[in-house]
Amino acid sequence: MKKIAFILLLFVGPMSWAQQFIVTEKPKAGNNQNDKTQSTLVTDDKEYNALLAYKPKSFVSDLKSKPENQVLLGDLNTIGSLELRYAYREQLKLNESEINWLENEIAKLAAAFFNEGTPIRIERAGDYVTCTGKGLETKIEDNQTLTVLHFCYVCAGAAIYEDRFLEIFNKKTESLMAAKKLALANKTKKKTTNYRGKNTPKKVQKKRKI
Repeated sequence: MKKIAFILLLFVGPMSWAQQFIVTEKPKAGNNQNDKTQSTLVTDDKEYNALLAYKPKSFVSDLKSKPENQVLLGDLNTIGSLELRYAYREQLKLNESEINWLENEIAKLAAAFFNEGTPIRIERAGDYVTCTGKGLETKIEDNQTLTVLHFCYVCAGAAIYEDRFLEIFNKKTESLMAAKKLALANKTKKKTTNYRGKNTPKKVQKKRKI
């Protein structure tokens, strides 16, 4: 009976969350290196839950290789739905193939947020029993706007799995932000080089007498 109730919680619980991602006012990225210190923190439960339940428009789940497991049914396309399954992987008795599929989806979800212009980093704010400081924080890092989700773990005794979820998600976000930083630096360098080239006086060649 407990197992049935738990499975129902997996599918019904996330549906009660708000279905729209509420975007708060963000500090604007600029060229000042001091931008790294800028941040805004929102602790409102409605916005916190809305982000957990938000599906990026560019996210496409890999249905072709999705394992045929009852606990993986439904739309697993949000931070909340994927994190919940991954946290309870031991109780759900997921095999290696099913875990690998979830991990690929986690990385793809992080990429989808980045592609929408809202890169996200998830940081632990507390566990299943004690949750303090949860909320959303907006920062500027390397002239890029970053949303930090201060997240409370959802499964007692499963911190090792939830840590792994954060590692996969954040590693993807960080790699994409690093690539964008490099691309912007190269673009700026190219513009500077072109500008200097246009403004460099051309040497006047003297005509040789015959």
